[in-house]
Amino acid sequence: MTISGLEIAACDVVDLYSPPRYSRLSGAFGLKKGFAADLMTGWDFNRRDDVSQLRSELDSEDPFLVVGTPPCNYFTQILHIMKAKLGPERMEEKKSEGRRHLRVACDAYMSQMNRGKFFLHEHPWGASSWDEDCIKRVLAQPGVRVVRGPMCKWYMHGEDKDGNHGFIRKYTGFMTNLEELAEILEDVCVNEKGDDELHHKHISIMGGKTKQAQRHPPALVKAVLKAVVKAMRRLRHVSVLETKVAGPCPIADQFEGSESAVSQIQNQYWDDINGGFLDPKLVEEARATEM
Repeated sequence: MTISGLEIAACDVVDLYSPPRYSRLSGAFGLKKGFAADLMTGWDFNRRDDVSQLRSELDSEDPFLVVGTPPCNYFTQILHIMKAKLGPERMEEKKSEGRRHLRVACDAYMSQMNRGKFFLHEHPWGASSWDEDCIKRVLAQPGVRVVRGPMCKWYMHGEDKDGNHGFIRKYTGFMTNLEELAEILEDVCVNEKGDDELHHKHISIMGGKTKQAQRHPPALVKAVLKAVVKAMRRLRHVSVLETKVAGPCPIADQFEGSESAVSQIQNQYWDDINGGFLDPKLVEEARATEM
């Protein structure tokens, strides 16, 4: 079955180097949930077989967006602070491992662009990873941008070593080829804008508290997914779920394909209140009773 003038993928959002985060919430935005490729979900990109499997999965699932958050601790000041403790050999091993994971992520981004799809990469703004060759190769592609924004904008907060609570500013770099994402992610902290009403207190997360900044705040996840929906509409890209619950688009051709394929979609019913597909038989019985 084809829908003329529109594009449909097997899934819409995939998490790379992250437990289910963006993919988990994607259904709430009418998007088809993809997979999450991370150690916590059974993937290990130190294994060649897992790297090959990732390529195959991306080709077969053809997601609209891959959100990549490869390990950044190999490229931050924290690793350099630990240099004396690790020793030169162990230090080089850590750097090599970090570069390997970064290449896996960049290969996934290149795969997305080769298929005409999109990616979002996140690393700390001051990380040395931005100078790595694989990142430069991605940046050299048409339409790819790097923007800078504070995590406190998305209500990232935590506790410092003294027990004080506050916002975590953490200026972050975002690389993407989707303009809707670049637009919402580029910003400065409101404290720098001189807005007294929105002024807030920041805390330092040094001293064993840096893990608090490794999770993307829910507000950021929701904003990204909302921007993805907006981009899909602009690009006339329809999610799998939308093809089953939405009516015909007035500017698109009607369904083409076998009669059985069309009836398979028409005979499914979506629960607008709780979400999810309803049992067609029960729906038909209820309608018959109402009549």
